[in-house]
Amino acid sequence: MKAIIKKFHISAIQQWDHFVYEDKLFDMSHLNAHELVVDSNKGSYCLVVTYGLHCFTKNDTEYSLPIYFSDSSQEIRAVELERYYASKELRAILEENITHLTFYQTDQKRFFTLYRLNNLTGKIEPYKICITLFKENRLLRLHILSAYFVREGYGAENNPVPKTLKHFSVFKLLLDLVKKDKASSVGVKEAFR
Repeated sequence: MKAIIKKFHISAIQQWDHFVYEDKLFDMSHLNAHELVVDSNKGSYCLVVTYGLHCFTKNDTEYSLPIYFSDSSQEIRAVELERYYASKELRAILEENITHLTFYQTDQKRFFTLYRLNNLTGKIEPYKICITLFKENRLLRLHILSAYFVREGYGAENNPVPKTLKHFSVFKLLLDLVKKDKASSVGVKEAFR
């Protein structure tokens, strides 16, 4: 029996296609769009969560496959096994941890980092998840731009996030988003990693 996927009136990819490599089916349903309710003492926020191309792709690594995907920006990237296997945990990470996470902001992105098991190396490594929050068609949107085991830059093992870096809770980010004028909301901007 085929699962029924709820469709949202949004511009992002809501369901990534499954693929086959060397006779093995790679299921992509864990990256389907879904709702996430964030409860606070000021009320509940219902977010529509989507996942970008950079959550499961990266070109020219030892784990890249000759299977290519593109997104709405027409960027084409190779499936990367390290990111693919790690992406299977993204939904659970959000559902179980979002109210406890610290989101950091640089000039280029908002992100959080936590330690996860890398299924390909067998090691616990820092895992960076880059996000954007915005309004789209009266919906609060959380788009995961990119998610990867970070080996350089802020959050890497040898480069912890500085305490002085601008940081927020999800509640602060959502409160600011709800207050924002509709005209000032921006949509998805794809990641660069």
